Amino acid sequence: MATRAQKIKVTGWLLVNLVILVVGLALVSGLRHGDRVRYWVEFEESVLGLSTGAVVEYLGVPVGSVDDIFVTDANRAHVEILVDPRKVTLRTGVEARLVLFSFATGVMYVSLTGGDVGGAPLPPESEI
Repeated sequence: MATRAQKIKVTGWLLVNLVILVVGLALVSGLRHGDRVRYWVEFEESVLGLSTGAVVEYLGVPVGSVDDIFVTDANRAHVEILVDPRKVTLRTGVEARLVLFSFATGVMYVSLTGGDVGGAPLPPESEI
């Protein structure tokens, strides 16, 4: 049978490990989503195959991910994306389109192209 001192040591060890796990998950989550800029796109066509977490790429370079998808009151597919500003600066004139990532599975992603080289950067929360 375990003594009281042994029970206290085991409880303390479990609590320390739980704190380490929670802090580690918070750090990893913060690093993954930190410093991301939110933009949004609306599509008139179906976004079947696009899901939360899907890749957002600019000229073939992965620069972000899809954060949320829903249908607006105007019956349009509203897609919110998070873009890493360290990888790309989106400028006025940038366009978004849906691209089939895998024909076999029907998975889609958001492809960004264009933008005026000398144009102003798009402010956060802008429509693309």
